[in-house]
Amino acid sequence: MLAIAGCSASDGTTAQDKPTGTAERAPSADCSRFDYARCIALSPTERMRGVWLSGFERSSFLAGAEAVPNGPDRYGNAVWVDFAPDVAVDPTLRAEMDRMGGTVAVAIEFDGRRSRDAGRYGHMGVADHVVVIDRIRSAHILGRIASD
Repeated sequence: MLAIAGCSASDGTTAQDKPTGTAERAPSADCSRFDYARCIALSPTERMRGVWLSGFERSSFLAGAEAVPNGPDRYGNAVWVDFAPDVAVDPTLRAEMDRMGGTVAVAIEFDGRRSRDAGRYGHMGVADHVVVIDRIRSAHILGRIASD
């Protein structure tokens, strides 16, 4: 997997240039990769629920959604989904998502932190925010997103 975007903010500053705020950061974070949990200021942990869209070069979150999205909201690039280093999707669920291929909609409830500041997150910097998932409470597949 090739990571093109870094952890710098849209103004070009990095986490080391900004006050720590509520985010905890390791002193030697490698901010040249997608390491949002250690590279950017994050809000305090909260429980979130919605739909996670996962596919090739896509990992986005639609807060509050409950079904496979239709129309212009189906891609949901506004919030990128990332996982804390010690968090992973259940292997059985991941295997089913991979078997389905394409972009898969997953109903998910988790404890996580949202980026404090808007920026350019995720693949090619297309997302305005990122959520870092610290604990998955529940997740189940809703279906595959139809391709255009």
